Amino acid sequence: MENTLSYNSKLLNSLSATEKIFLGALLIDRISLKDFSISSISKSKLPLSPGNLQTVEILHVLQKKGLINPFEISNEEILNTKWNINFNNIEIEFKTIYKNLLKPDLQIFKDIELLILWKSICVNECLENIINTSQKLFNIKLTPNYEDEIIIENLLDDYSTSEIFYMIYNSSNYILRESIDKKWDNDFASKQLIIRLYKYSEKAKYEKWTIRKSFRPNDLKQSSLSKFLFENVLHFGELGFNEKPNLNTIKSIIELSKIL
Repeated sequence: MENTLSYNSKLLNSLSATEKIFLGALLIDRISLKDFSISSISKSKLPLSPGNLQTVEILHVLQKKGLINPFEISNEEILNTKWNINFNNIEIEFKTIYKNLLKPDLQIFKDIELLILWKSICVNECLENIINTSQKLFNIKLTPNYEDEIIIENLLDDYSTSEIFYMIYNSSNYILRESIDKKWDNDFASKQLIIRLYKYSEKAKYEKWTIRKSFRPNDLKQSSLSKFLFENVLHFGELGFNEKPNLNTIKSIIELSKIL
């Protein structure tokens, strides 16, 4: 057992903070206690990450480092692949996995790493909402570009994801009315969403409006990664959605964890 646990620890220590949190999120909603396999990303009820943020890259890293292997040899794409956890004796090591991955000690993470991941999740949740809104209103699947990501990143310096969700809702209603009045085609109208969102946020900031907090739309489920980071790692639940990403909150939680 000692060799097995040592092997386990060695593998886990080779992971970055983001990779550890991704692996924890991958396990918590997808592991089968029957054969300790991990169900494929595409067949799971919850998305692993918003907009498949880094999903393919992280799966490749976990496979390359020997933490997961395909459950069976197949030509399936990586998102359709079922996985094995690559440990010598999974039943013995499950307690270690639970302790190190599913209930991680905050002290093993750097605050800046957690902030970067928090903000990255929020950016992708907002972009996912915009894509979903465009699809519903205009039947157009938007492909956000780098400039769009930067706009959302900058918004998150001043607003929470829930506040940006409200601004997306407000902006989409405005664009829908404009598209009807001015007879815009759907493609043009969909591209105005982020432009309108930016203008609305600038006016809100200049005039110091209080922005309402929105909720997650029923057809946009919270991803395993978002849920795992906010509930299992940072232990603040919906605060991750209702508060803008900031270092002070993370530092306070890390300090509190030292006392508890």
